[in-house]
Amino acid sequence: MDDTTKNGPCAGHPDREQVSFLRQVADAEVQEKTSYYLSVPSGYYEIEYWLIRGSGKTA
Repeated sequence: MDDTTKNGPCAGHPDREQVSFLRQVADAEVQEKTSYYLSVPSGYYEIEYWLIRGSGKTA
């Protein structure tokens, strides 16, 4: 995943959530996943083939 896509989900989130997003991306890349979810307390992103496919906020 390129840096622009990696940083997209981080925008506007607290620092601890940004760290969590980047760790989740790194873990998915190590596992060579092509489809996965990034989730933090305030929301989630659905990633497919290194692109953001969907997103949502949690209550």
